[in-house]
Amino acid sequence: MKNNKKILLTIIHSYYTFTFTYSSHSFIHVLFSFEIITTPKMNVETDAKIDNPKNFQLEVIDLGEESNEIEPTIEELNTLQHISDRIPLAAWLIVICELCERFAYYGITGPFQNYIQFPVPGPNDTQAGALDRGHQTATALTTFFQFFCYLTPILGAIVADQFWGKYKAIFVACIIYLIGLLVLVLTSIPQSINAGVALPGLIIAMIIIGLATGGVKSNVSPFMADQYTRKTPIVKGKIIFLKEKS
Repeated sequence: MKNNKKILLTIIHSYYTFTFTYSSHSFIHVLFSFEIITTPKMNVETDAKIDNPKNFQLEVIDLGEESNEIEPTIEELNTLQHISDRIPLAAWLIVICELCERFAYYGITGPFQNYIQFPVPGPNDTQAGALDRGHQTATALTTFFQFFCYLTPILGAIVADQFWGKYKAIFVACIIYLIGLLVLVLTSIPQSINAGVALPGLIIAMIIIGLATGGVKSNVSPFMADQYTRKTPIVKGKIIFLKEKS
């Protein structure tokens, strides 16, 4: 005699939507946001005739896997709840690269004014300094460096878009950045200050670091956005159902 039993189907639906603004020029930052839409778990009961429950097995389809990705219907787009998607690991590594670059930039620009304006402090002096070039020269050089660093991203974007690509442009810019920092350090030690090469070394370091800043700053944000390749909404979640054993 056949037994009528209830089969419980558990369906979990979720999907995300992705929107971004993109420009073909790298120095225009890519603005992007993404969200996942989910609904509470839905339990669907259906009548089915089962001769022998042992002949059936649970099967799970993970809609989050690439092979199972499906686009949502209009109804799902309007009814499902939005939640955040995961940011790829590669994007986080690029964020760390940009963090290190910004840390270096603000770490060296902060002391520039005092470094240029005031002399080397004596035993009883508390005012830090080194070059003793006065307020006017210090302000002029500091302002020039900041202006130069905001101008060079145009050059960095052209090089990346037309010749090297974003990855190579960032990589080469980081190497140039390290060279500029090395020049700055070696020309700011006491021996270099006493030899009179501190000011020329500072100007050379500013130019080198400014060029490197342009290569990094213009490409990091769009390169980070490029790591997130999905451009259309998909349904994510799991479908659990009973399947007859073969």
